[in-house]
Amino acid sequence: AGERDAVGGGRHVADRADDEKWGWILGLIFVFLAVVLPAVAIGIVMAIGNAGAMAAPIQGGTSAGGTARAARTTAASGIGAGAGAGSFSFEVWGKVQGVFFRKHTQKRAAELGLSGWVANTASKTVVGEVEGDAANLDEMEQWLRSTGSPKSRIDRVAVKRGEAGIAPRFSGFDVRK
Repeated sequence: AGERDAVGGGRHVADRADDEKWGWILGLIFVFLAVVLPAVAIGIVMAIGNAGAMAAPIQGGTSAGGTARAARTTAASGIGAGAGAGSFSFEVWGKVQGVFFRKHTQKRAAELGLSGWVANTASKTVVGEVEGDAANLDEMEQWLRSTGSPKSRIDRVAVKRGEAGIAPRFSGFDVRK
C-alpha cells in the first residue's frame, strides 16, 4: 500500500519523519520551559523586589501640587541647605526609557557634584541612588520630578531618603545597563 522501511519495523517512512518533527518540537518546548520561562520568572521576582526596596516613598509628579508636596516633605525631613551630606534612592515612572533619561540624569548629577548611579528596569522605569551635599540633593530631586530629559514624560517619582552624614559609597555617577 505504501513504501515501507525494513529497518523501521514496517512503519511508513512518512511516519518516521513525523516522529522526528515532533521530537524537535518537544525539544524546543522543553528548552523554553527549562531555560526561558525561569529567566522570565527571575526577572519578575527581581522587579517585585526592586519595588519593595522603594518602600514608603515620597511621591509626586510634574504638577504644581506634586512639586509643592515634595518641597514640604523634603523640608519636613530636616534635609535641606546646610544640613551636610546625604543620599536618596529613586524610581521614576513615565516615558523615561529610550529618551536618554539616564544620560541626562548622569549629566545633571555631575553638574551638581553628586555621585551614584542610574539604571533602567524591566518594568520600564528608571531607578538609581544619589549621594552628596544636601542642597544639591534637593535640587537633583526637583530635577527628577519636573525636568528629566528633553523627550521624557515624568508621571510619578518615588524618593527614599538615606541617612544623613554617612560615608560616601560612590565615586562619580554611573549609567548602569
